Amino acid sequence: MRRAPRAFSDWIIEDAENEETLYFCEHQQHLTNFKVTLHRGNKEGPIIAEAVRRSYHATVVITFGQTEIKFGPKAFASSEFVFEWKDRGMMWAGRISDLKLKADGEMVAHFYRRDGWSKDGTIEIYDMVEDMDVIVITFMMYWHRQLSDEANIGG
Repeated sequence: MRRAPRAFSDWIIEDAENEETLYFCEHQQHLTNFKVTLHRGNKEGPIIAEAVRRSYHATVVITFGQTEIKFGPKAFASSEFVFEWKDRGMMWAGRISDLKLKADGEMVAHFYRRDGWSKDGTIEIYDMVEDMDVIVITFMMYWHRQLSDEANIGG
């Protein structure tokens, strides 16, 4: 995962082996909300999902066509974000440099920064590969929350 060229807040997710662009995550910050649009392939690719987080609200609403996921903190001021997917309890948790997604307690995906200063990093998906779209969009929203928290505490 790396920032898109000449774009402060857009991200590209590539296959590490062949550098093929898998996803383009377009971020838009508005006065009242934060929105991520997930494209398959590059920015001109089809839109797979959209996620919106309104200012002063912890819960994110993610839309995949007709399917909607509510994604938010496990408890007030919690750094663990939870959601349900295909009857499984999913949870993103960890520190900004080392984030893990668990499904029913088993690790499904892991993100880690390339180094302590870079915001670029690697996301490895171990299970549920068929649900990679859901893993990526929930990760991007959780990542944004972690970056916001890091900036607010001088991280």
